Amino acid sequence: MRLPRDLWHEQTPPADGDELGLLRYRSNLLGADAVASCAVDISSRDSIRCMFQDTVRRFGGLDIIVNTVAVFPSPDSAGRITDAQWHSTLTLNVTANYLLADEAAAVLDVQQTPASILRQRGHPWAMGI
Repeated sequence: MRLPRDLWHEQTPPADGDELGLLRYRSNLLGADAVASCAVDISSRDSIRCMFQDTVRRFGGLDIIVNTVAVFPSPDSAGRITDAQWHSTLTLNVTANYLLADEAAAVLDVQQTPASILRQRGHPWAMGI
């Protein structure tokens, strides 16, 4: 997406590491109606489905999913993680990604419009607008 050059000079981008500030900065550039946020239990199919229903209701459809859900627990000094860490890692890194893609595909199938699901590795804010 290209934005008019003058928009880039109206605000100063936030400091590195200020992810919420960066989201606010970018949403201000695009306009308040272009960005929405919500709390989602990414391990719950019902919560994900509700998120997509709200998205379709607000924006009229779904065009792209950028899926960046992942956790990487730090091991102890012996290189081990707890069973709880293992469980949450599998839940978020595998199950949640599957649920998100599956529910997105259901919405995209109903729409019958061109769309994409992108599974990204790495940090989402590293992407430019």
